[in-house]
Amino acid sequence: MTSPESASRTWSSTLQIRAQVLVAGGRTIDGFLHLLPVASSHSGPETPGDLLNRTEQFFPLTDESGDTVFLAKEQTLVVTVAPTLSIHDPDRFNAARNIALSLEMVDGSAFTGTVVSELPPDRTRALDYLNHAAGFFALLSPGEIRYVNRGHIRLATPLDRP
Repeated sequence: MTSPESASRTWSSTLQIRAQVLVAGGRTIDGFLHLLPVASSHSGPETPGDLLNRTEQFFPLTDESGDTVFLAKEQTLVVTVAPTLSIHDPDRFNAARNIALSLEMVDGSAFTGTVVSELPPDRTRALDYLNHAAGFFALLSPGEIRYVNRGHIRLATPLDRP
């Protein structure tokens, strides 16, 4: 990690949402993600998934006291946030398929939840989703959304029965 840096006015134009970040080595860091008010790939504000799947190698996290660290995405296993479901395109959301998964991470932590797949009808398996998803994908569970780094998954078990 890098040394803390004081949060500056640079962050004032971002939307800050509370997050808990699990990084390699088992360390958990609490703070605020900085999201752009306008996303580059869709209407509305940037989501944590947008931030984590941008090409930059690091992302900022600011703690309660205003100190900021820059976290390496490659060393980030999971970013957990409160659910903020905003359906910009209800038809798209309703057409998506839900896939229940149990994940075991390389550090031994385990998570269960549902992913929302928008793959074509001939690509409906959990394996299709895992092989197609961006670097981080959203795993939905009651009360939280976990953005999981595919590169740190040891094994995934589909919970849906065929």
